[in-house]
Amino acid sequence: MGGINAAELALVILVSLASVAITLVIAIFAARFGWLNTAPGPEPGPDEADEPIAFLFQNGVLSDASPPGRILLDQGRAGLNDWDRLAELLTPRFCTMPATLPNNCNLTCHSRDPGDTDLVKIEAADGILRLSVVEPSPMTAADRHMQRLRQIEESRLRGTFDQAPFLIWITDALGQVQWSNESYRRFALRAEAGQTDAILSTGLALPRNQDPVSVRVETCAQETGQTDPQWFDVTVQRAKHHWLHYATNVTPIIRVKKTQRGFVQTLTKTFALLSIGLCVFDCDRSLTLFNPAMIDLTGLKPEFLSSKPSLAAFFDALRDRQVMPEPKNYLAWRDAISDLDTRATAGNFQETWSLPGGATYRVTGRPYPNGAIAFLFENISAEIGASRRFHESVQLAQSVMDSVEESLAVFSRQGRLVMCNAAYRALWNTDTGANVGEVTIQDATRIWQKATQPNPAWGDVRDFVGAFGPRAEWQADARLVDGSELHCRFVPLKDGATLAGFSTVSEYATQLG
Repeated sequence: MGGINAAELALVILVSLASVAITLVIAIFAARFGWLNTAPGPEPGPDEADEPIAFLFQNGVLSDASPPGRILLDQGRAGLNDWDRLAELLTPRFCTMPATLPNNCNLTCHSRDPGDTDLVKIEAADGILRLSVVEPSPMTAADRHMQRLRQIEESRLRGTFDQAPFLIWITDALGQVQWSNESYRRFALRAEAGQTDAILSTGLALPRNQDPVSVRVETCAQETGQTDPQWFDVTVQRAKHHWLHYATNVTPIIRVKKTQRGFVQTLTKTFALLSIGLCVFDCDRSLTLFNPAMIDLTGLKPEFLSSKPSLAAFFDALRDRQVMPEPKNYLAWRDAISDLDTRATAGNFQETWSLPGGATYRVTGRPYPNGAIAFLFENISAEIGASRRFHESVQLAQSVMDSVEESLAVFSRQGRLVMCNAAYRALWNTDTGANVGEVTIQDATRIWQKATQPNPAWGDVRDFVGAFGPRAEWQADARLVDGSELHCRFVPLKDGATLAGFSTVSEYATQLG
């Protein structure tokens, strides 16, 4: 092999320098764009490990996504395709996020929150779509700290809302649900399964101002083949570009009210058969229940009673119709209404009203649970008349007995003194006018024994008064302590009563004469 001349040597040197230069340029670019495979170093920190949220769709099908993007997509609702799930996740934050997969466009979607500078960029052309969530400026450590604090707060709030015992959800202007808590999601699942007949947001009017709107919604749950209605009190309030919904299940309250109404109706039907007037006032002293007898006894119109008058208005109406005694002082009577309320609440109100028309009413007030009170109106005119006639008969019988000279006393089957005349009281020197019913045959015979000489007839009298079965009249003689002779007779009367008659010998001879 021959030697290398100067020209060839110069060419070799030039090629070597060019190779070094090319290698140097490649190394610089590799270092700049990360092309070189360097030896493994320490693990990157949290800020260096962050990757953007990015998705790649080909002909409407998700073909690739960054790891954060896949994590986000996994949070979406099951049963939706990839784009619908992604749109549902991003729409609550980015207002112009398209609901359907766009074609041949270049979109930038801004956040609903003015303080949120993140953007969603969508590039679509020839069946290929790229979507990425872009951070305009890198976050500082302080920004990341504040973001983490917000995430913690959001997590706490989300857990609080999910544990709330009532339904909460957010809709857009079209009524589409953008967010909901766990209670609403369970309700929605029952609706989708056909266990309820409606979603609560269906047909609700969305308010256009800041004033909340409340409405009661009835749904029907199909359980065990029977219709079981449920009721919710729904409140809707606008908050910027969305609407907040709060629904409280008031089914137990409605059922209690229905049961109460049914109970009241049952009571009304039961009390309709009573001849005693009944009216019940609730804790607010409004008339809530009355029976037909109340109309008959007071003459008040059903329209007035059905209007739930107050306690004072009710008694005012009674006074106007002269169904209660006319008060001497109207102002004092109005004060007495309050006293009447207090006495009825205490359970010790009972009065007898003698009305101008001649009727007599017994009015009784009784307390009821939950502060209610009931008044009973009973027409006792017949009872009062019968009692009056009885007393008149007793007084007449007493007058007749007092006119008889013979000492007379009547004892009941139980051996109690029923009646005696003036001659009896004078003979035995006793006053039994006030306590006639308290004197027994034993008490009477003791008085007779003290006023007479020993006589076995008094023991026979005690046995005769208490005897059962047929009895016959019998007579006996006795002698008073002053020596006067006394003729005694004992006559069985109706219902086991006994008449005891006493007369001196001269009176007895006159009777025989």
